[in-house]
Amino acid sequence: LVVSLLSPRPSFLACIYRTMEKFRTFEDPATGIMPFMPAKVVVPKNPLLRVLRGLVSLVLITLRLPFLLVAILLLSANSLLVSLIPIPFLRRPLHRLSDMIGCRLVLLLLGFWWISSGWEQKKT
Repeated sequence: LVVSLLSPRPSFLACIYRTMEKFRTFEDPATGIMPFMPAKVVVPKNPLLRVLRGLVSLVLITLRLPFLLVAILLLSANSLLVSLIPIPFLRRPLHRLSDMIGCRLVLLLLGFWWISSGWEQKKT
């Protein structure tokens, strides 16, 4: 008991790093991206900035949520209507087009302004 109290305890981050080390095999060798590592979130140390950030987030959620629900409802209704088209060679392109536009609108409302469709650059 005395030995365990005197020994230095590893920090929380060191424990997480050692725990996540087992996922190092999933690292992409070209880009260095590790999909199972938790993302680093920058939290301001100033309490005033924390409160301001929380208020801005609350306002954004309040403004975006109704539009998001309407967009999802329209996407579902449009998908249902397009699936009722009896001609298959017309139904598929219209279904893909409506899904593309609707899903892009939902992503836009969630804050994803730009989604790159290229390959990742090799890590140097």
